[in-house]
Amino acid sequence: MAHTLPPRFLTGPGRVCNYTPAKTNTEQELLKILEQKPNGLEVVTLGLGLVGGGVPSTTTLVIVSPITNNVIRYQEQKYLEALLGKVPIIHIEDACRAHIFCAETPSLKGRFLCASSFVSCAEIAKYYQKAYPQLNHEYLEEHGKEVKWGSRKLEDKGFSYKYSMEMILDDCLECAKRSGIV
Repeated sequence: MAHTLPPRFLTGPGRVCNYTPAKTNTEQELLKILEQKPNGLEVVTLGLGLVGGGVPSTTTLVIVSPITNNVIRYQEQKYLEALLGKVPIIHIEDACRAHIFCAETPSLKGRFLCASSFVSCAEIAKYYQKAYPQLNHEYLEEHGKEVKWGSRKLEDKGFSYKYSMEMILDDCLECAKRSGIV
């Protein structure tokens, strides 16, 4: 059964829909200023996908929402898919490694999307359904649109991800189990 929330969910104060454009606009403005008035600073911004893995976090709850049937967290996942076409995800360890990589790489500047996988909400739900059939699977919606995209910009600079989509989803579920959520 699909759950939907009223439109005010996505436009209410403090929601991800307010944060996402504000963060992006701030980053773009800073990079534009530095481009117009070079002062020797090299600015790198990492736009992280949903961070998952073995650490309890709000984003882990968003990733496992098809299993936990958390309506609010699932709507956040759906919002990201609606906004971006796919849900970018990254393991916490890859996120930490990417920050270190950027700090240690000379002359690196600009905006980088940091995500090892780009998946639909249905792909997340299908993976959990196939890998963990004993768990509850309330959310499995298909929307009939196929969006293929990703970002290799950080990888083109020499960074490599260690965690696949399956590893991220498995670690999120194990974290949720340890936390008593599942």
